[in-house]
Amino acid sequence: MESVKNTSFLDAVAAGIQHEKDFFDFCMKTQEELVSGPIKDFLFDLAEDSEEHIRMIEGIYKKFSGGNALPNLKHLGQVHKFQSTSIQKLFKKLDRNLKQSAKGNEIEALRLALQETQDAFHAFGKLAEKFVDQGTKILFQQMANFNKERAVLLEGSLVFQQPHADRDSAGSFHEEAMSITLDAPKKTAAKPQNKAKPGKTKTPPKTKKKPAAKKKAPPKPKAKVKTKKKK
Repeated sequence: MESVKNTSFLDAVAAGIQHEKDFFDFCMKTQEELVSGPIKDFLFDLAEDSEEHIRMIEGIYKKFSGGNALPNLKHLGQVHKFQSTSIQKLFKKLDRNLKQSAKGNEIEALRLALQETQDAFHAFGKLAEKFVDQGTKILFQQMANFNKERAVLLEGSLVFQQPHADRDSAGSFHEEAMSITLDAPKKTAAKPQNKAKPGKTKTPPKTKKKPAAKKKAPPKPKAKVKTKKKK
């Protein structure tokens, strides 16, 4: 990585522009392989963002080069020189995901794009720390920000799409679980019902016993009146 520190500001700008062009080509090629839908449209939007990023990179060059517009790199023979620089060799390793094909698979397309943006975010962030030149440092910091924003969007889209891919299997598992739960339970010994919960036991009100009826005393025998017999 020592030779990378010798990268000129113009080479750094060319590296940033080339990375954005490569990502643009990947998004356009991949979205053409997908069926019409939100993922296809999303990748097309990411490709358009790359064009905006290139204009911002040109603005950074103009700001830190004394107001000069970015020269036409092809006319200056800068492309041939740039291809042999250490930083370009580094980016060739970085952009390995962009050379792969999703083969029309939406989830794979998002995964490849996400991996690329995450790798680029870390690479540009580390490069920004290695340079003293203010223009180069700002450029790589901005490139790291571009890819961080992309990564957040791609990760959110991937998280949203993934459950749809597993919906059928999840549904069958749910049905299986429900069928097990709803099986008729085996008969077991009867358990006493209406068990009172601890702490909430209510004692039934005591019923007052009615006093036993008093037995009536038998009537006293009446005294017999003796009558005197007449003589």
